[in-house]
Order: sequence, then structure tokens, then C-alpha cells
Amino acid sequence: MTAGWFATGDLMRFVGPRNLRFAGRLKNLIVRGDSNISPVEVEDVLRTCELVSDVAVFGLPNLALGQRVMALVELKEGADPSLLDEALIPVLSRLSDYKTPELIEVVKSLSSTANGKTDRARLVEAFEASSAATAHAS
Repeated sequence: MTAGWFATGDLMRFVGPRNLRFAGRLKNLIVRGDSNISPVEVEDVLRTCELVSDVAVFGLPNLALGQRVMALVELKEGADPSLLDEALIPVLSRLSDYKTPELIEVVKSLSSTANGKTDRARLVEAFEASSAATAHAS
């Protein structure tokens, strides 16, 4: 605690003159160039897509920018994956360009911790392992 502040590790945004809204965890921020991106904010926007059941957003290493935005999307039961790109166009237009995921991949289910929260670390590891395996097979 310093100078009357308690460091929680949470990222908050002012909504009005006296109200704060939770915007994510500092340790989960995606640093893309000079911009900090809250995965929670991007996830909230992507969840408004009619085909999306759940989503996890995280940063992947990028030599030029530091990180790039990645989204893993779980579709609602019976949703046609071939319609996802078109359904996401109006949804993604609500995000600033630098917050828009550069990669969006459909998965059968998202990995969760025992308390039901998305396990970002496990998702990143699994995605990187999968990408490495695919690169070696090419």
C-alpha cells in the first residue's frame, strides 16, 4: 500500500465522476505496441455475437508489436462455423482496430480452472504447442 492506494492488480475504468468499472487484471493485459488491451473487454464484445457461446482472448508473442491479440471461440450448440466470419463483422466493428483479434480460432470447448474461470495460461500453452506441431508437420 502506497500513498493511500492499495495495489490489487485490477484494471479499473472510471464510469462517471465517482464510479469504477472492472476492466480486467493487469497481469492479463495484452501489450500491443504502445497500447494495453484488456482481454475482458474484447471477450465481452465477442460474446455479443449470436453464434458465440464462450470466448477466451489472450496475447501471443509478436516480434514487431510485443504481442498480438488471439481469440479462441466456442460456438453455441448447432451453430454453423462457416457463418462465423460474417456474424463477427458488425461485432468486431465495435472494437478499436488495435483491439481487434488478429487470429480467431473455433474450439470445441475452452479450458477452465476448478472454479469455472478460463485458464488462459493453459489455453496459451495448448495453442502454442498446437501451432508448433503444425509448423513442424509442414
